[in-house]
Amino acid sequence: QDLSRATLTQELTRLAVNGMDVERCLAIRALALEPLSEALPALRKSRTDPDEDVRFDAVTIMAELADASAAADLLDSLLEDPSLDVKAAAIDGLGKLRAAVAVDTLCQLALEPSANMAWDGEEFAQGHSDPWLELQRLSITALGLIGDPKAVEPIVTATHDEFAQDLWPESLDALMGLGKTGIDVVISQLSSKTERVRRLATERLAKQPWLLTGEQLVELTRDPSVEVRRIAVSAIEKPDEELISELMSDADATIREAVLWKFGAGDPKRISKSLGDPAPLVQAAALRCLAQLQRKPEVETTERLLKSLLEKDDAEISCAVLEVADVLAPGCAGEVARTLAAKRAAPLKVRRTAIGKLSDIPEATGLNVLTSLVGDPIRSIRLSALDALSTIANRKAGKDTLADAAANTILAAFRGELIAPPVESTRSQLTTDEPGPGQGLR
Repeated sequence: QDLSRATLTQELTRLAVNGMDVERCLAIRALALEPLSEALPALRKSRTDPDEDVRFDAVTIMAELADASAAADLLDSLLEDPSLDVKAAAIDGLGKLRAAVAVDTLCQLALEPSANMAWDGEEFAQGHSDPWLELQRLSITALGLIGDPKAVEPIVTATHDEFAQDLWPESLDALMGLGKTGIDVVISQLSSKTERVRRLATERLAKQPWLLTGEQLVELTRDPSVEVRRIAVSAIEKPDEELISELMSDADATIREAVLWKFGAGDPKRISKSLGDPAPLVQAAALRCLAQLQRKPEVETTERLLKSLLEKDDAEISCAVLEVADVLAPGCAGEVARTLAAKRAAPLKVRRTAIGKLSDIPEATGLNVLTSLVGDPIRSIRLSALDALSTIANRKAGKDTLADAAANTILAAFRGELIAPPVESTRSQLTTDEPGPGQGLR
């Protein structure tokens, strides 16, 4: 039977107050879809329901309705309800509503637990949970959302309490939302003796680098912590040449790599210098930057460079060579990929990267290598080879004999008929004809 909107709301209100516990919860959730003026009276009654789940749902829905008139009710639930879950939902709602009326209560809760808070002392003693810590964190977060600067002092006091648990992430986030007073406190933590605190403060300030002076940013790039320096580099926009040179000489390779990508990716001189860096990570980054230059070096020069880099036998560098060979030295890209794919002593990462490149290179010799790798003793190599063959087989543009040959190889592997051909095969093309002994199918 169809019900009018008014009748439906009336029935939901009745169930929210007088129904079974499950019915009351479901009715409250349904009321969230009703007009605010009609839902709030029932939600206010349910806020004092004897069932904790009903009260929790009522407070949660009141917060979701995002109406300032619910702030007083949420504050009452925070003050009066003994349930930790209900208190937590109320705090969350007060923060979302930017409820200034709750600032004093939240400041107090950030400093000490609520007098009527119900908690399991035995569970806490065994170290399983600290219910007040959760409410502290929620209160500090809500204070940051409300944005009243008078919350700065209690947040700082709670965070520095020698007997308190770790509140730094939530506190620094909240302080960033409390105006100049709060931001100044975060900036002051850049000189903390604790590396983690400096890192957390730097992370937050790096998102708004205009809050820091150029001198402060430069000082952060010289921090003893690699993490702090890396974050500082991400926040710098227009460094001078002296600072770039200093950062390119940082003791940590990840910093030098980050600086190269951010400030040197289009500079041939910096790229050239980084190709001689002692760290493979930086050399690989320099090689990738080189491939992105509009004016690339002569092919003969890059071929010699790629071969010299491969002689270092480093996985990071080898993968970079595979990525850029078809851009910097197309003539040797296939040879590099074939050699590294078949090199059993090479790291798996390198071999699998090479196999992936072979699927992009339309060469019969590459297809032969992939066919031979279907019988490789390493399972991940066999699967990678089949993936590459599948990519080639699905390439049907025009008359592609390689695509047909790749499809036949996959079918042969599926039937267990495959015999790997010699890797040294130099046939200019593959055909779909029945191959001779030792060359594919039997």
